[in-house]
Amino acid sequence: MTFDYEGWLKTAEERLETLYEQKAAIEEEINKLEEGIRGFAPLVKRSNVWFGPEAGLTDAIRAILKLEPSRCYSATAMRDELLNRGTSLTQKNPMAAIHQTLARLVDRGEAKIHTFSPGHNLYQFAEKTDESAEKIKSSRMTGVRAGLERLRKTDKK
Repeated sequence: MTFDYEGWLKTAEERLETLYEQKAAIEEEINKLEEGIRGFAPLVKRSNVWFGPEAGLTDAIRAILKLEPSRCYSATAMRDELLNRGTSLTQKNPMAAIHQTLARLVDRGEAKIHTFSPGHNLYQFAEKTDESAEKIKSSRMTGVRAGLERLRKTDKK
C-alpha cells in the first residue's frame, strides 16, 4: 500500500485555502469591531476604554492613570489593565517596559510614585508641572540612595 501524496497535497491545499479565507474574514471582523468600539466609546460614560493593539505603551499607561486619577496601580495591575483594554504587549519583557514607562512618567511629573518597600511601588496620576517633576525626581533619587545604603549594610554583615 502506497501513500497517496497527490491526494494528501490536494486536501492540504484546499484546507489551507479555507483557513486563509477564514483568517481574512476574522481580520475584517476584528477591524470593524475595533472601529465600532473607537466610535462608540466616547458616547458611553464608563472607564472601560478600549485602546486596541496599535496603542503605544506610554500613551496607554498615561490614559489609564488619567481615567481614575485617585487610584494607585502596581506595575502588575497596570499590565492587567493594559491587556484588558486591548493593548498589545509584544515586547520581550513587557513588565520591564511597563516599569520603565512608569518611571519615565514619574520623572516627567505625570505620575506619582508611592514606595512602600524596595521594589514595591504604586503609581498614580499627577498633574504635570516642572516644579513637581523636579521634586519627584529628587525624592525618588533620595529613596534610591537609601535603598542602596540598606543593601550595602546588608552586604557587610
